This record gives sequence, C-alpha cells and structure tokens, in this order.
Amino acid sequence: MNSKINEKKERDADVQLSKSAEAVLIRRAKRGDVKAFSELYSRIYVELYKFALYTLKHPQEAEDAVSDTVVTAYEKISSLKKEESFRSWIFTILSNHCKNQFRKRAQTHELDETYPSKSQTMLSHRM
Repeated sequence: MNSKINEKKERDADVQLSKSAEAVLIRRAKRGDVKAFSELYSRIYVELYKFALYTLKHPQEAEDAVSDTVVTAYEKISSLKKEESFRSWIFTILSNHCKNQFRKRAQTHELDETYPSKSQTMLSHRM
C-alpha cells in the first residue's frame, strides 16, 4: 500500500517539475528565445499532429495546419496572458487553422463543380 502511495507522490512531483519547466520555457519564449520555443514545440508536436489528423483526416493537410499553427504561435506568443494556458492557447490556434483548411477544401470543391477540368469536359462531350 505504501509503495503505491509513494509511486503516486513521485508521479505528482514529476508532473509538477514538468509544469514548472514548461512555465520557464514559456517565459523564455515570450522574451524571444527561439530555443525555448523550439523545446515547447517538440514537447507538444505529436499531440498537435494527432489532433489535426483526427480533425482533417488527411496527413498533408494535418502537417500544413500544424506548421501554420507553429508559425502563428511563435509570432504571437508574447500576447499569451497566462503561462498555464499555453496548451489550450496553441490548440485553439490549431483548431482555427483546421477550420481554415475545411473552408479551403469547400472552396476548392465548389470550384471543381463550377469549372470542370478539361478531361471531365472532354468526357462529357464524348457521351
């Protein structure tokens, strides 16, 4: 019983250390430290990509959305008000980029229907 309690205390301490290390990285990134931002990115990349892939269902679009998110986050990190909100802040940015990808997809689909490709036009004339 005591070993389970000790394991939980150790895990809680590790989580607390990780959160405080992340807070330090966020403060440094807000001051323009590229290496600190890069470390933050490396810690969260897999989660960002999984979210984008689940949302968009297309690997290349997911990569594009994550890339756009990272650029936006880097440019705007100084506007982050609460360090503890970093993860929700960056996922909100990603969610917005995913929505933009859906809009682009819808516009492309509309264009495809409005302006059929040359091969589609040729096939319709043959019939």
